[in-house]
Amino acid sequence: MENIQRKHEWRDGYKVIEVFGTMSELQQQQVLELWASAGVVSPQQAQQRIHQVVCMILDPQGAVCGVSTAYLDKLRQGGYTWYLMRMFIRPKARKTIGLPALASRVTRKHLARVSDDTQNGAKGTAVINENPGLWKKGMHRHYVKAGWNFQGKRQDGQEIWICPFEGEWAAD
Repeated sequence: MENIQRKHEWRDGYKVIEVFGTMSELQQQQVLELWASAGVVSPQQAQQRIHQVVCMILDPQGAVCGVSTAYLDKLRQGGYTWYLMRMFIRPKARKTIGLPALASRVTRKHLARVSDDTQNGAKGTAVINENPGLWKKGMHRHYVKAGWNFQGKRQDGQEIWICPFEGEWAAD
């Protein structure tokens, strides 16, 4: 896999940058500060997740306003290995039309390339939606349009969605 950081420009000056395996110390510090200031994860979780960052989202001023992370795990559905993806975007940036979808798409495509290069056996990307705001029918339509497939709910009510890299349900 190439050791470069691809940049994807978005409206209003936002950028999504692929950084998986290429983060500088400064970039790592910026992500840790984002998580700490937003109270998203504990300091211990932040140290574990920093090496799982796939994409950084920059606001028009160049500050980190979001990240996507992923790690390999097995889901009970089928027992296959998937990249479990998480995303946090500050509320103001989250309201930028299409930015969360772009970050998700860039993350999935990057992980598909990594999976091809490393032959790690990942079937695709999966998300477990912890946010009840994402459980609405309108959000379901966005997920389906973006290539995600609803797999059901966990016992705690959180939704499971998958997006295979190849095959019948693969996103383009």
